[in-house]
Amino acid sequence: MYEQADLKTECENDSVYAKAFSDLRYRRRAVEYEIQKYCSALHAIETNKRLIREEEDKMSTPKSIVWSDMPKGPPNPGATAERWAASIDKIRTLESCVLKEQSIKARFESAWGILDQNCQMVLEKYYGIHMVAIKNLDVLGKKLGYSKRQMIRIKQQGLERLADELLGIC
Repeated sequence: MYEQADLKTECENDSVYAKAFSDLRYRRRAVEYEIQKYCSALHAIETNKRLIREEEDKMSTPKSIVWSDMPKGPPNPGATAERWAASIDKIRTLESCVLKEQSIKARFESAWGILDQNCQMVLEKYYGIHMVAIKNLDVLGKKLGYSKRQMIRIKQQGLERLADELLGIC
């Protein structure tokens, strides 16, 4: 038979466990969000650099000698001053976006560097970093030579280490 004090203690313990579980879910989701941000940053950097090159190409004639003011040579005679100004503004905006995305990339890669190769390989393949994701741990485990239990353990360890590093939670 429970006394009132025992019931209160048990309820408090349950809430502690519930909070710890929700904290674990929060940490996992936060790290997964950071992984998504990293993948998006990689794509944005690549895309914005391509757009910068295209914009620079619009501003210069092909195969021209590099001109001191311009990235790729003398101005295209058909370009007006307004189009030049718009192109320069677009290039500056894209360059600032690249810098922002590179800071996200650098932050993630510094945290990624603390993981051992097994964790990196499992998380890379599971979340599709630099490749297509394989969300089934059985299939992924067979490809890598691990059991499903080992895959779960490696994945959880990797996420915890990333959470500690990225979120500053120990």
